[in-house]
Amino acid sequence: KAFGERLQIAREYAIKAWKIDPTDPWAPTEMITICMGMGEPRQEMEKWLSRAMLADPDNLEACNRKMTYLLPKWHGSLEEVADFCHQCVANGNGKNRIPMIMVYAYSDMVAFDKDLTRNPEIWDNVKEAFEKVLADKTRLVDDRYEYLRDRGAYLRWACDLKKWDDVLRLSKEFGEDFDMKAVGNKALYDYYKRKAAKELAKQPI
Repeated sequence: KAFGERLQIAREYAIKAWKIDPTDPWAPTEMITICMGMGEPRQEMEKWLSRAMLADPDNLEACNRKMTYLLPKWHGSLEEVADFCHQCVANGNGKNRIPMIMVYAYSDMVAFDKDLTRNPEIWDNVKEAFEKVLADKTRLVDDRYEYLRDRGAYLRWACDLKKWDDVLRLSKEFGEDFDMKAVGNKALYDYYKRKAAKELAKQPI
């Protein structure tokens, strides 16, 4: 009961804030989550997403909240999530990091269903998203901290999904110029590289 009451209060204040300043993306971005919590239809959520993106075309947080709304545990389906994630990869770029919505979606879904990691499409989609956000090398200077985190996350996904050829490829490309904490630590990183080399050596030439 209290949850519903507070959502209603939040809705009233967010709408009031948006009317005061429609150029501020905060209120419409919050409204996406409020719509999710209140069970509002998708049309209402999309209205606020449009307002959030109009205020800030690089609004990663608004896209992330829409993705959450579309998850099967809320008000959508796997098909709707996949469609939106592919849009984010196609239309986003390294600077706004919107392609990472694909990665966020799979992170959420895999946490609830480990069997999803057996789906070969996951790596193809995650790989495409990471390649898109890492293609802009100017981020090494302009957005170095986040860029190195993205590199580390990319490596960790390759390790977790046992994509050993990509583990070696990325380790050669990145060296140790990535956020080691995203992988775990130096010892774990070295283990993954040895494991990758060992597994690839078993494969027929």
